[in-house]
Amino acid sequence: MTANCDDKGRCALTGAAATATLVAAMALGLAACDGPAGPPASSEVEVVSWWTEGGEANALQSLLTLFSNRYPHQKVIDAVVTGSNKARETIRNRMLGGQPPETFQANGGWGLLAWVLYNQRNEADSKMEPIDSLAAEEGWNAVIPKPVLDTVSFGGHTYAVPLNIHRLNTLFFNKQLFIQYGIAEPKTLDQLFAVAAAFRDRGVTPIALGAVEPWTLSLLLFENLLVARAGGPYYRDFLVGHGDAWAPEVAAALEDLRTLLSFANTNATQLTWSGAVELVRTGKAAMTIMGDWAKGYFLANQGVPEVSFGEIATPGTGAAFVFTTDTFGLPMGVRNRAGALDLLRVFGSREGQDTFNPIKGSIPARKDANVEAYDVMAQNNINDFRDAAAADPTMLVPATALLAPPEFTDAVEHALATFVVDGNASAVLHTLDNWYDLLRPSPWQ
Repeated sequence: MTANCDDKGRCALTGAAATATLVAAMALGLAACDGPAGPPASSEVEVVSWWTEGGEANALQSLLTLFSNRYPHQKVIDAVVTGSNKARETIRNRMLGGQPPETFQANGGWGLLAWVLYNQRNEADSKMEPIDSLAAEEGWNAVIPKPVLDTVSFGGHTYAVPLNIHRLNTLFFNKQLFIQYGIAEPKTLDQLFAVAAAFRDRGVTPIALGAVEPWTLSLLLFENLLVARAGGPYYRDFLVGHGDAWAPEVAAALEDLRTLLSFANTNATQLTWSGAVELVRTGKAAMTIMGDWAKGYFLANQGVPEVSFGEIATPGTGAAFVFTTDTFGLPMGVRNRAGALDLLRVFGSREGQDTFNPIKGSIPARKDANVEAYDVMAQNNINDFRDAAAADPTMLVPATALLAPPEFTDAVEHALATFVVDGNASAVLHTLDNWYDLLRPSPWQ
């Protein structure tokens, strides 16, 4: 079994029965066992990722430098691959060719568990070792919230380190443009559209969008517009199969997407997400809705928080916190198992996460992070994350890539890519309806 994934974690398992069997296996919660040690040890620790953009690349380098300082006898190899699809292809070839790297980047949920449930039934043929002993030694259960650990766990076993938390319902804007034109930050979705119209009247592109990879459209529709119109609990219920594809809330969110697209740059289908952020950074567009990894891009390109750019929760989403996480696990049969575990130990440590996340633009997965190490934007997200979990767990909602099976997101994103061109809302709703049964039953009831 293999996995085809997009840039921010939507992964497709090959084979027609992959989703049904994977969901059934997850529901069973069968116990995993520790895998065997790998071939003769090496002093090299190889990490494969797709972090090549400025902020994310710098963050990883800082983290790997910390590891090298702690373990100078280990030689770390940053085997970064340009492009997430190419990186996953490299990982797949290495894993199936019997030459796995010591660890590799995977999104929590489906991206990781594709390797754990490799036989599409249970973890008997897992390509990943559980790292329960490391998790216990480091006390992760006490410092990492359960909703986060759940994204790297199966059958009561931990399979990876959650390195960070990214918030997906965030709006970034060019602070100087708002000051120049005397426009206030929007608080509701309708205010967002009014602000967009005001910028358009002044000859400024209101919304920057990069839709080369259609996951950005799914992010807009589900994790932002549906949450803004119907709320976090409704969004979550819909994506675990308790909704209706023809519900008025879904139709309204799709119409909101149509409105948002009317304010977007005309070359949206030719830009990546970072290309859209660049339009905002240079003042060629006023706003963009993107996960908070966009902050890392701003910071890597001389952006100054609350001076040149601003970040707020997407208007209308209120106290909801839609999150995802980047994770690193232990493949079976690595040459330097001890070095790999030491690397994961650093990745999961307070110092490691406080080294990586301020540069990446994300926030730590740990609850005991040094908040003073983060800028005011990250501090706001840290507080929002903790407040959502403490006040109302239903407002702390996993990303679509975690909740929905990959075949569902693939089909819907294809329909949304067509929607950008032809504006046919009915076709999108029919696609949602045709594939909605894949959300039932869900392991995240």
